[in-house]
Amino acid sequence: MPKVKHLTKGTTIELTTEESHKYIDLINEFDNTLFTVYEIQDLYLSDIQKLSDLKHHLTRLFNLDYDRDSRRYIKEKK
Repeated sequence: MPKVKHLTKGTTIELTTEESHKYIDLINEFDNTLFTVYEIQDLYLSDIQKLSDLKHHLTRLFNLDYDRDSRRYIKEKK
């Protein structure tokens, strides 16, 4: 799991080489999915699953919680 440090002037995320490669792969999957959407103006079910997986990985990376009242992701409450 990446180390996330929330500082007053920003956020620092420390990734291992393996984690870095994982997120690069996720970004490439996201890029491919967007390309498909742009090209055919449609989504395949597999693309929807890829987008859902990407959301899950990014919310874990940034330690975000879903706030039902505002219907948004927010920084994890301590």
